[in-house]
Formats: sequence, structure tokens, C-alpha cells
Amino acid sequence: MDTTGLMLSLLFGVMLLMPVGRNDAPAVVALLPGCAGLAAAISGFADGNGIVVMAGALITASGFALSMVSRPRPTDYNSQQSPDSWPPAGA
Repeated sequence: MDTTGLMLSLLFGVMLLMPVGRNDAPAVVALLPGCAGLAAAISGFADGNGIVVMAGALITASGFALSMVSRPRPTDYNSQQSPDSWPPAGA
């Protein structure tokens, strides 16, 4: 087993997720299954397996939808503002 690729992917994943703030954490956690689904779809294309491609596309779409639902909205920062006033006043 090639441990170099495993260690590089672990390092890349940790470095990619370290700068995520507290408010963005739910969106990132919801985005990770979407990335895994994309990897599954790509491997399905490489293997020529249509069922894996469809399953990966479905997982990717659901992960993307979940990340859109869980992302912070402008009204989460200041409840005094209307949803149409972005960026916040004074920023």
C-alpha cells in the first residue's frame, strides 16, 4: 500500500479545512459528502460503471443542496438588517 499518497491527501485535507471559521463549519461539513460523491462519479467514469456514476452524481447533488441550506446568510450576522442589504452597513 502506498502510504505517500495517503499522507499527502491527509495533509492536503487538513490544510484545506484549517482556515474554516466557526460560522462556516456547517457548510464545509455538508460540502464534504459532495466532494466524496464527485470522486465516486469520476471513478465510475474511469471504470465505465454507470451505476457508480449515477450514485456519485446523486450524492454530489445532495451534498451541494445541503451545503446551500446550511451556509450562513447575511441575516445571521445582524438581525436588524433586511435580507436585501448586503454587505452590512459600516463594513
